[in-house]
Amino acid sequence: MKKMLNTQNKTAMHKTKLLTFIALMLLGVFTNLNATIRYVKPDGTNPMGFGGWEYASNNIQDMIEYSNVGDTVWIAGGHYLIDETIVMKEGVTVFGGFFGDETSPTDRPKSDLDDNGTIDPWEFTYTTVLDGQGLVRVINQLTAYSTHVSSWDGVSITNGMVETTTNGGGGIYLQTKGELRNSIIADNVGGGIYNNGGTVKNCLVLGNTAPFGAGIFNTGIITGSLITGNLTDNTDTIPCGAGIYNDGGTVEDSKIINNHSTITDTAFGGGIYNATGIVINSIVSENKATYGGGIYQGTVIRCVINENQAKEGGGFYQSQVSHSLIAANNATTNGGGGYDGIPLNCTFVHNQATTRGGGFFYSQVTEADTIINCKAW
Repeated sequence: MKKMLNTQNKTAMHKTKLLTFIALMLLGVFTNLNATIRYVKPDGTNPMGFGGWEYASNNIQDMIEYSNVGDTVWIAGGHYLIDETIVMKEGVTVFGGFFGDETSPTDRPKSDLDDNGTIDPWEFTYTTVLDGQGLVRVINQLTAYSTHVSSWDGVSITNGMVETTTNGGGGIYLQTKGELRNSIIADNVGGGIYNNGGTVKNCLVLGNTAPFGAGIFNTGIITGSLITGNLTDNTDTIPCGAGIYNDGGTVEDSKIINNHSTITDTAFGGGIYNATGIVINSIVSENKATYGGGIYQGTVIRCVINENQAKEGGGFYQSQVSHSLIAANNATTNGGGGYDGIPLNCTFVHNQATTRGGGFFYSQVTEADTIINCKAW
């Protein structure tokens, strides 16, 4: 009898768990079915913006405010002048790059806009331009989110501005559970992106300026992105990280190319100022600085560091570099490939220095200074 009761109790518990699981699944389905899409077009006239493209609004911020967790805002291609900073909302996803008749974000057409033979993730045929007019930060996440992700996908953020005395990110300020995907961040003052614990994925970050972290100031994750043509621009501070100022964050599977931290005689990390951060599986090329043309400090794993220039440490300066190729970097004094640091399982090839250490230079040799299993020629 006791055994029978135990069996019945177990059966009842299994049924309860199954019913709970089914209820949760149905809740998720109905929540998704009830999600609202709100539409924005430059010539939209409907203040509520839902029901189809023909009922689009022209106000991005209102559509975000009217939305709830799980809702989306679809913005058609066009040039939107931003007079007041757009504020993100937890759990709301915003898509740009539509022609204006699509029924899914996957329908958004793409083109090889720069004629380089490759259609990049951010190359939407119908560009949604969010223009800060040199007056305001374009997008802002006011707080770190605890539960739901808020993401922006397929927008071009340009001409944003923040004062250099405040946190950077003239283009966009992200925090925890904030995401920016498949987007262009170009020509912003005070930095393109301030990524304070969020995620930047498959983005082009181009031509932004700031005293440090001109392209991106990062404590979160950067992945699959191209950071190029950014410049540190202030002689009142020590310029650091024209491409990325990586403050404990992660940079992976990205290209950091042709960023310059050279406005003063003391500038660090043309490509990346890597303060306690990690750079992995990335290409760091053609960047310039006084110290650490490619990378300054931090941990570097499985990267290509090539054709960077500096006074000292053309390729890297005081970095822990492993399983990487350091090639064709140049220093006008010491350490063409690298200056101080700990190289492990690396290849140094065709690096040059005017004074000493074409491949690698140690300023002071201590017990901690070790070159392990490296090749140089």
